[in-house]
Amino acid sequence: MTTALDHIRSALAEARAEQARWAEVVRDLEKTESRLNGASKSRGAADLSDDEAATFTALSGPGAAEVVIRQAGKPLHMKDIMSRMKAMGYQITNEGKFYGNLFTAMSRQPDRFKRVGKGVWTLKDRSAA
Repeated sequence: MTTALDHIRSALAEARAEQARWAEVVRDLEKTESRLNGASKSRGAADLSDDEAATFTALSGPGAAEVVIRQAGKPLHMKDIMSRMKAMGYQITNEGKFYGNLFTAMSRQPDRFKRVGKGVWTLKDRSAA
């Protein structure tokens, strides 16, 4: 036989579980907002001249990543690098494949790129950019 106290305890446990799920959703949304906010502060395709846009989109993945990191003036996570590249008009058709290929290419150029954290890259010639 369940008592009123058992019902209250059960409801409280469900509420706490729901609260934890919503807290996780809020954290994920805040991370996404932060990442998108950082990307929106970068130069977009509209900020580039026609010649700059044509030159940028013709670059290799690492070349475009170098431009993005240099422009940011600070180390960036791969997802931020890719979102800024896309904002500047770089065509990425398969994000998962591109991410892996870009990561590998940057790893193989230690004279150009330096990994400073998990998925975070900077340029070798300067510590912050």
